[in-house]
Amino acid sequence: MVLWTAGLLAALGLAWFVGAVLVPIWQVCRAVESSQWEGFTSSSSELADRTVAGLGGRRRAADRLALYLRLPDRLAPCKAYALVLFNACEPEGRPPVDALAGLLADPDPETRRQAAHWLGRIGAEAGPAVPALVAALDDDRKIDPIKLETGPWYGSLDYCRDDPWQLRWYATFALGRIGPEARAAVPRLIELLDSEDAEMRLATIGALGGIGPDAAAAVPRLLEIRRGNADGQVRSVSQVQKAAAAALAKIRGAKEEAKAERPKP
Repeated sequence: MVLWTAGLLAALGLAWFVGAVLVPIWQVCRAVESSQWEGFTSSSSELADRTVAGLGGRRRAADRLALYLRLPDRLAPCKAYALVLFNACEPEGRPPVDALAGLLADPDPETRRQAAHWLGRIGAEAGPAVPALVAALDDDRKIDPIKLETGPWYGSLDYCRDDPWQLRWYATFALGRIGPEARAAVPRLIELLDSEDAEMRLATIGALGGIGPDAAAAVPRLLEIRRGNADGQVRSVSQVQKAAAAALAKIRGAKEEAKAERPKP
């Protein structure tokens, strides 16, 4: 009797494991990997909606896609497209922050970019990902030319041409969106204010402003930029100066910044 009961419980446990774990994993892997070859662009909303509906609707699809993101790469090789599919799951579901933080170190450059993009969209709730975002600012891995020519996104993603720049830009944007919890990134962001790329400098200035008073260490350098000690390779100096002034207002307070801008008698 005891053996029969134990056998029954084991069978029930196995059935639950198959139904609750293995079947959802198989379903989401099949859905993600088959749909990505139809079109790997974030604008293919009809395809994303159809795939999410096939996974059981927004809430259930978000849960299954989150599970997919946590699988090893050999079982889940299309995580970048899984992140694209999350667009069709909003507002019921978003990628989990801890999974996104881990994906910032993923071997695939498009997965890294998508993860940084999502952390910026999530904003203040993405605070635990700050260390990973700071590390991403120094990621200089370039996309594999062979993969670019043969991958499912061939010909559809212009930003693949310079992935390190794209990843840094999105990581910087995300840090600003996170706000005060990203204070640990301030020293590295101050260094990026000397970037030769004006677009990167604008993003960095915006991120420091988003962090607010906790970015006070950047005030001296921002003051220099506001006074015009900046070069404008892509944007005009006036745009960089305006961005610096806006960031200073957020860091020091609008009243103090207005007082500092008044000409001395």
